[in-house]
Order: sequence, then C-alpha cells, then structure tokens
Amino acid sequence: LIKTLKQEMEEAADNLDYELAAVLRDKLVELNALPKYSKKETAKV
Repeated sequence: LIKTLKQEMEEAADNLDYELAAVLRDKLVELNALPKYSKKETAKV
C-alpha cells in the first residue's frame, strides 16, 4: 500500500498535479505514524 501511494505521489508530481501529490504525501505520513502499522496488515487491505 505504501509503495503504491509513493508511486502515485511521484506520478502526480511528474504531471504537475501538486495538489494530488500533497494529498498522497499526507496519507503516507498518516500511515507511517500508526504505531501498529506493518507490512502484514498491508496485505489485508
């Protein structure tokens, strides 16, 4: 999930869609801030 969000954020920035890139960046920050977030849980999403 994180890898996908990072890729989408980079693509948005490449397309000069900085608003979308910022939204995706914020989602990544939120996910990274979750103390129990793990790759194992990502598979469930």
